[in-house]
Amino acid sequence: MKLTLENCPPELAADLVERGMVLAGGGALIKGLDKALIKETGLPVFVADSASRGESFGTGRAIDWLERCSR
Repeated sequence: MKLTLENCPPELAADLVERGMVLAGGGALIKGLDKALIKETGLPVFVADSASRGESFGTGRAIDWLERCSR
């Protein structure tokens, strides 16, 4: 995680410092992950309200987009 943050573009880094990061997906529900990331990065970390359904929402949107592009 630290390596990824160190290599992200400056504008993204500024957004992360200002707004923090949102964890989504099943892994976001690992107990204590948010607190560990806060401790390691010093950034605000939030777990998405529907973290476990994130992949489903994203996949649905991607399918909708593909269907619109193929028309």
